[in-house]
Amino acid sequence: MTAADPRLAEIIQSTKDATPPSQHAVKIIVGSKNSLASLEQLRDVITNRPDEFTARGIQLTMWGPNIRGNKVEIGVNGLTPEIKALIEHEFGSERVEVTEVGEATATFGRFSDSPPWDGGMALSTVQNGALKCTAGFNMIGVKDGQYYVSTAGHCSGSDNWYNGSLYVGNTYARTFYMGAPTDAQIILPSISSAEAQVWVGGPNTSTLASVKTFAPAGSVQVDDQVCQDGAFTGETCDNYVLDTNVCLMYTSLGVKNETCGLTVVQSQSKRQPKGGDSGGPVYKLVYTNGILSLEAVGLITGRFSNLHSLWFYTPIDAVDSAFNVVPICNCIQ
Repeated sequence: MTAADPRLAEIIQSTKDATPPSQHAVKIIVGSKNSLASLEQLRDVITNRPDEFTARGIQLTMWGPNIRGNKVEIGVNGLTPEIKALIEHEFGSERVEVTEVGEATATFGRFSDSPPWDGGMALSTVQNGALKCTAGFNMIGVKDGQYYVSTAGHCSGSDNWYNGSLYVGNTYARTFYMGAPTDAQIILPSISSAEAQVWVGGPNTSTLASVKTFAPAGSVQVDDQVCQDGAFTGETCDNYVLDTNVCLMYTSLGVKNETCGLTVVQSQSKRQPKGGDSGGPVYKLVYTNGILSLEAVGLITGRFSNLHSLWFYTPIDAVDSAFNVVPICNCIQ
């Protein structure tokens, strides 16, 4: 049966008669020489020969059926006329379309990070699970020199932590109980590496900022401006310190906790942290010669349910004291 066969026109018309107009999806491509099955078979042949192409100086970056073109499209980084002619001769110019395609790169962000881990990334307790909490600043042990990922202590329910499909590590130490010195925990990464960087911007950001310094105890004052940076809400910076060294009684996962030394902040836009933001970085923006960097200030801890502009965080020096660690930063302090 060909495109000109009257029987084909009859089949198409009967399909139209039985289908609502908005759902018509019949499309005839005249002159197609290659079946989809044959194109997919050729794609699989190419897939099984990566080392051979590399040895011949051919850097493939993409290959697969181009349905409209009725060929297998092959992308090559650094395509030359000689390489194009070689591939067309080997597979047939009627079956392949060879084009220049640069090297592909993955897009990383809060929900698709990779070692060395970055602050502000999403944390879940199962592989590819729902957002549980946010990673705070990366830390280093004062005595052991070990790298750690920080987050809130009330982020519990599992000792294992993931970012998307990748395993981050397990809880190494945690404080969250009545009268605890702070609400924090440190995670021992399975791959011992970390960077002095934090994801900044919205939840789907692809922007990182360097941690330049960290706030010593007592250095944050009332009316200081700070940013919160949770994986769910993203970065907001219209926040001003309302009070420091506050004691609060709050409940998380059914556990009542009293913690002192917390800092209360007021959001001008009433954008409180939400579920999943806990443990995320709190910082001040630092500009040096027009280049943005961050001063580590604390970890997001919670919000007030009846005061919609207020939230609170755990100061970074309390985390340092609890675990004998300091934030990793591009500085000497």
